[in-house]
Amino acid sequence: MACTNRDGSLTRSALELLQVLEEPLATEQIIERSTLPLFRLRASLRELAAAGLVKETEEGFIATAAGQAAARAGEVTITSSRAIDGS
Repeated sequence: MACTNRDGSLTRSALELLQVLEEPLATEQIIERSTLPLFRLRASLRELAAAGLVKETEEGFIATAAGQAAARAGEVTITSSRAIDGS
């Protein structure tokens, strides 16, 4: 998966994306603020949304409360399709 390491922890690029998504942003805005290419960005957004870390609103994509906590902590483990806090 594009956003998780073998142990289920978030990759550096997934954490970067969560940090960028402090406010609702359109895909084009996310590309401008991150280092991710478009194909990886789309896959990452889908995966993070399935894990409950990102949601899509009328204004764009934004990190959920769980996603914001993961970005602040710099660590989270994904099990099945939901995020579980590593602490």
